[in-house]
Amino acid sequence: MSLECAECRRLMGPSDQLPGSDGTLVFPNLPSIVWSFSDNNLQFHLRHTLTQQNRSLCFRCIDDACSPDGLMVLHKVYECYIAEIKYKELDAYFHGKWIQGDEDREKIEAREIYLGLLEALPITCLHCGNDFHQPDLPYLQAQVFDRLACKDHLGGLPGEKNYQWSFLREGETFIMFCFGCFRKHFPRTFEYLGNDLSGIDKKEEGRFSATITPEVYQALVREVGQEEAEKKLRELGASVRPLPRD
Repeated sequence: MSLECAECRRLMGPSDQLPGSDGTLVFPNLPSIVWSFSDNNLQFHLRHTLTQQNRSLCFRCIDDACSPDGLMVLHKVYECYIAEIKYKELDAYFHGKWIQGDEDREKIEAREIYLGLLEALPITCLHCGNDFHQPDLPYLQAQVFDRLACKDHLGGLPGEKNYQWSFLREGETFIMFCFGCFRKHFPRTFEYLGNDLSGIDKKEEGRFSATITPEVYQALVREVGQEEAEKKLRELGASVRPLPRD
């Protein structure tokens, strides 16, 4: 099933130019009661805990909601994301190979650039710049997709490459949002996450999404023609399962 942005319903997939159709998975960090045990004393503390509930949010929605200051930070996120992709691709390419000194230096330099950019990302809200020292309020953390892990599991209509709900992996590059700003700028995603965390089964309006095999797609093309077949699939929000690799 092709992934769509929870906020705007655009289909999401890897993009050579950002923001494009790429994006993030947003995870809430919730105030939680945790314990510690020292010198036979049991103590309880309020600390933030990252949940596994998540919703998709595209870069286009994040970009459109940014102030000029926020855009400067977001462009640093894009730069870090591109550096992360480059390093992971080099790491995968050289894995298990006997490499020469120049190639080894290329990989090491790519890693240093990526980690330097990652370390420089601000742990503050993208919109207001506030930090998250208040333990009684949730905040939200958006993680980019791990393109290398997802690349063999993309789907969609012929010519499309969309992320699939059945196989999503997040990368390391991140964006932070405070509770108030996320609620203000992404109200639909905010509502969905709240319902998820509360266990509320609220029916969502949106496209029906399904995946069909290449054989079914070809049969549909023979029956009604390619143009009409693709039109019908788009109306249904359906995608064609990618062919298996040899």
